[in-house]
Amino acid sequence: MTDPRLPLTGVPDVDAGHAADEASGLGSEVLRWLESSGWAQPRHIHNGRYARIYEAHARNGLKVAVQVQAPYALQRPKARHTLGNYLRLKLLPWLTPVHPNLVRYLSSGVLRLKIPETGRRLRLYYIVMPFIEGGTLQQALGDPAFRTGGLERLHGTILGILEGWSAIHARGLRQGDISPSNIILENGTWNPVLIDLRFSLRFAHKLIHEHRRFRSTLRAMLTGDWQNLRVFTPLSAEAVMAYWQSGRPDAESTRQLRAWMDFEAALGENGRLYLASPPKLLAAAREWASARTETGPVAYSVQGGRMMPR
Repeated sequence: MTDPRLPLTGVPDVDAGHAADEASGLGSEVLRWLESSGWAQPRHIHNGRYARIYEAHARNGLKVAVQVQAPYALQRPKARHTLGNYLRLKLLPWLTPVHPNLVRYLSSGVLRLKIPETGRRLRLYYIVMPFIEGGTLQQALGDPAFRTGGLERLHGTILGILEGWSAIHARGLRQGDISPSNIILENGTWNPVLIDLRFSLRFAHKLIHEHRRFRSTLRAMLTGDWQNLRVFTPLSAEAVMAYWQSGRPDAESTRQLRAWMDFEAALGENGRLYLASPPKLLAAAREWASARTETGPVAYSVQGGRMMPR
């Protein structure tokens, strides 16, 4: 993996904010702090939306990614240093469950820096996690190799995301942005790993946000289009079939893709799975996956939160 996250396009002042931070000498100060803290071979590898990502090696040889809050992001009210934000940050490594579909946080804290060029003193949140060898789902959607695994890879990716999301909610956590850029597919296995976890009470408006982001990610996986994540017009069957069948249609894959399209539609405001909890969504997806058959067309409907043959 070269970048834990892809840069987000179309976000105002992100690039300008990072450029201003870099011009102030922040980058060299963070690298100096990493070295003085015992991290070997640190280097800056990526700018996320509100954070800078560094690669380093622990004393035991473990390769890690260190996410450091970007100073320009401190202008956001939610990013300010409050006791609540600090406690949530410190609790993340303890609350995050050990799960194959979730990033594992090793430590977190507050980095205190003084920028020599400006004399500005900064307090920045940071968090350390194992470096995941792989690429983002966003990268994979544009790579034909992702589709060479056939629909089994699609099934596995969807179920893996739901597995991780369900484990988060069992601990009172939420995934702040379930999007293709926040899901890493591990090299070799294509196992999906959710990153950018957050600690929060599960208020209704937060669940609505998560639901919409999961639905948009599912749509991206079906069509390969990750640039229109907030558009919820009915899916085009032609676009889905063209993306996954690559001009070689067959009845079985068509049936399976149409079933996932039905599942996506059920997540809408008028669907039976609208605002269903992640465990219920996982149960529905598992039910459909286990009911798949290799012979004959099978239609599916959502009944009581479960995908059922009809």
